Amino acid sequence: MQRRTFLQSSAALAASSIPLATIAASDTPVIDTNVYIGPNPFHALPLEDPDKLAASLRATGVTSAWAAPMESLLHHDLDIINARHAKTCLKRGNKLFTAIGSINPKLPDWQESLRRCDEIHQMPGIRLHPAYHAYTLDDPEFKKLLYEASKRNLLVQIAPHMEDRRTQNPTVVVQPTDPTPLLKLLPINKLRIQIINGLRTITNKKLQWNLAQLGVHFDISMLESVAGIARCTIPENRLCYGSYAPVFIPESASLKVKESQPDISKERLEALLHGNAEKLLPQ
Repeated sequence: MQRRTFLQSSAALAASSIPLATIAASDTPVIDTNVYIGPNPFHALPLEDPDKLAASLRATGVTSAWAAPMESLLHHDLDIINARHAKTCLKRGNKLFTAIGSINPKLPDWQESLRRCDEIHQMPGIRLHPAYHAYTLDDPEFKKLLYEASKRNLLVQIAPHMEDRRTQNPTVVVQPTDPTPLLKLLPINKLRIQIINGLRTITNKKLQWNLAQLGVHFDISMLESVAGIARCTIPENRLCYGSYAPVFIPESASLKVKESQPDISKERLEALLHGNAEKLLPQ
């Protein structure tokens, strides 16, 4: 299929406004594992308001959204950010959002921040932004964080990439984080890891496969190419639905599912939409 033909067909699908839920069974849950809430520090986004974001996600069939605070990229006091974020997820969006905390292992007393995410805010997981927080995945503090998260039975999401370098603010150019050191750290008992926004920069198929064999999950937010889901070489039990809203419009992820649906089984579709994500959450 030529790119122009694909774009025209995608535009037609978007214009039809068919909810994603109708593509699967009407009662099929759809868990969006990659959502952010709050103002983007570099760009004004149309769906920054949590209620508008929730409405747009629901229009594509999403029934639950794992949301982290966008403000955490550049803030140092993440305790304040996480506390405010937990209240936002509780009060806004009509119960769509599941609050995911943000931790920076290079800040003093990050262990206390992790404890608050778990014990006070009752968050099921944390999201890490190593590129913005200036550490690599072979940093000793990152290793300590993984072990502490495993003890608390918390999901760990890692975002190695947030924005194409061509659109970054020239004074804040951030390189993608290399996930290769994870190969030497995993597996860790009870630890569940998901790499979000990773499939644009982690293009080495062998690396993808090796990470998946160690239990790492991925999301489709930056999975590109026609029939990307059907052609993806990541094991089907390691791929989750994720939109990266509001940076990307929620329809972007739903269109990827729609155009790949004829080529994937019902079982694979349900695993993508909710089954694999459910296995990531603490039991």
